[in-house]
Amino acid sequence: MGSGISVLAIILFLALLTETIVERLFGSWLKGYWLILIASAMGVGLAFAYKLDIVNLVLSVDITAWGKVLTGLVIGAGSDTVHGVMKRYALRKQ
Repeated sequence: MGSGISVLAIILFLALLTETIVERLFGSWLKGYWLILIASAMGVGLAFAYKLDIVNLVLSVDITAWGKVLTGLVIGAGSDTVHGVMKRYALRKQ
């Protein structure tokens, strides 16, 4: 697929993209665990669509469905982390 750095950059970009889309589409009327569930599902979908496997990247093993699910959960959880950082810095600006 590519070098490890480029794959990690893609995963980070997808986490940012997931955060933006989930917040824009669902953030105004859903809260808490529902947003996390939607972000996780979107992350898993993106990992399968782009054949991203963080286990393959770290351990140099074959790409598996479990690796894609784990990568998708990392993307979904990453979106929550991105949201926390954005919220913290947005509060500082006010």
